[in-house]
Amino acid sequence: MTATLVLWVAAGVIENLRWVRVADLGSLRDASIIYRPKLKIFVVAHDQGVLALSAISPHRPDLGERVLFCRSSDMFEAPHGEKFDLLGFYFAGPAPRGMDRVAVKVEDGQVFVNPDDTNLGPARGESNPHEPKGPFCPEDSQEGPPGFISDSD
Repeated sequence: MTATLVLWVAAGVIENLRWVRVADLGSLRDASIIYRPKLKIFVVAHDQGVLALSAISPHRPDLGERVLFCRSSDMFEAPHGEKFDLLGFYFAGPAPRGMDRVAVKVEDGQVFVNPDDTNLGPARGESNPHEPKGPFCPEDSQEGPPGFISDSD
């Protein structure tokens, strides 16, 4: 029975080490932000490195509502008016915190995320979010390219 328990625990640890390649670093830096629909994860290149953010709104994660990126404001926006800056820090709306963080690493110029290793986003007021660079997207905007609010709205 002990051997079975050890194998079960080892299988759980191995499962938690599931790193998935999402981009090469050069392409990510060129785009500054990418979205991986199957993982529901945004990956952001910024001055301090690379950040991976869950695209599930922290307002009601049980509903699975997604956050989309608005290029005109350079902000993430969610269905109930939540807004988060480019680094996923809370800016406005009913969300209790910023966007959840997903483990990310860069090896040999490749960017990997571990979708099984997610931490709650920073609490409201934990940092000063960046101001929007332009207007927010209209509330009735549609998703254009996956993860992004359509530019034609």
